[in-house]
Amino acid sequence: MSVREKIKTQLELEDEYARIAENESIYFDEIALWDKFRQITAYLWIILIVPVLWGVLVLPTGTGLFEDFSNYPLQTSTVVVGLVLIPAFLAASMRASDKISKIRNELGLHREERLYLRAYEAHTNIDAFLTESNPKRKLYFKKLALESAQEMTKIIEGWKYGNIRLVSKLVGNEIDLIKDNMKRLVLSNVAGGEEITLKKISGILIELCKYIHSPSIEGLSELNNTIGKLPFKEYKFSTRKERIGEYFYGKPRMSRLLFAFGVTIAIAVVLLHLGQNLGVMCAVAVPSFWGAFMGFDKIFRLKEK
Repeated sequence: MSVREKIKTQLELEDEYARIAENESIYFDEIALWDKFRQITAYLWIILIVPVLWGVLVLPTGTGLFEDFSNYPLQTSTVVVGLVLIPAFLAASMRASDKISKIRNELGLHREERLYLRAYEAHTNIDAFLTESNPKRKLYFKKLALESAQEMTKIIEGWKYGNIRLVSKLVGNEIDLIKDNMKRLVLSNVAGGEEITLKKISGILIELCKYIHSPSIEGLSELNNTIGKLPFKEYKFSTRKERIGEYFYGKPRMSRLLFAFGVTIAIAVVLLHLGQNLGVMCAVAVPSFWGAFMGFDKIFRLKEK
């Protein structure tokens, strides 16, 4: 391929990336408000469950509503308002979910379009990593490249060729192979490969974009052959549970606070159920909070970094 043809191809790939990225931006703009509304309403009806349960536990059984209002105005009001608002917030959250599904069907990107974006972004960030001299900025670009590569791998793992025997015979093995190659060779080397390997991966990602732009069985086979020449690099794939654990262990102060609040709320609910007054609750809950907060490190063997 001549230099002019390479430049032309690169410009075509950039234009395609700009087009798909603009469509993704439109989709995110349309869905952002409804997604935020859904989150808020979902949080509200979940949060309201706690005071409603508190009111139900405190109120005596076998009494009328007006009598409860006279003797327990705060608790009764909490239960009544909560029982009205919880279904309303739940319905609003479901309505927002339906609207989000409609927007996703109308404006959401196809799998191949999302794959194109993530592959091109990983290529761009790898190139930025290779040319950057500032160590902190290099780490930043490496992180962005890894995030794009991880998302790209998830998208490729979702590729399906159906149950048509002809399609399975023609491309089934190649699709299974590229799924394995992307996780075992591309993603692992983006995470910890040498710079010379990253340079090769940058070129492979461009070839992947070309294949998505103009797919063919031969192109998929050539792509697998090129990826297969990459060196194997050990890479640990963490589960969602492990990632959540790493997130909280990476933020020890937040972990301590959440754990302490959880213990305190549990103790307060038990005391309420036993009919203890507010003074007893405060006397027990406050030292329990600080005890859980200070004892978090020993309980979970957490070490400050």
